[in-house]
Amino acid sequence: MEITRGRGVDVVFETAGNIQTTQMTVEVTKRGGKVVLIGLPSRAIFDFGIIKTIDKELDILGVFRYANAYKGCIDLLNAGKVNLKSLITHRYTLEQTQEAMEFAHHHKAESIKVVVNV
Repeated sequence: MEITRGRGVDVVFETAGNIQTTQMTVEVTKRGGKVVLIGLPSRAIFDFGIIKTIDKELDILGVFRYANAYKGCIDLLNAGKVNLKSLITHRYTLEQTQEAMEFAHHHKAESIKVVVNV
């Protein structure tokens, strides 16, 4: 807001999926501006400035960011250019599937990928 002298920005792209930054989008967007929600928050329901959204006549757009990305990702994997092992933060046995699912659901901030080894 300082940079825009209190006016706000034309378009905000929220890609972090953080609840606090999602809530901030309404504050930093100019009257008549657009908010594009791309990141997936850890909770489906949380406080959002709906009154301010309506008052500022903001357009809210949701974008599911994985569209058309699979082929490129598979090509990178096949070429050996991506190390997926570093993304796996927790491993469970097949017998621990229920525990793995509960852990992934309740500990989103501390896990990137929870894997069940079959």
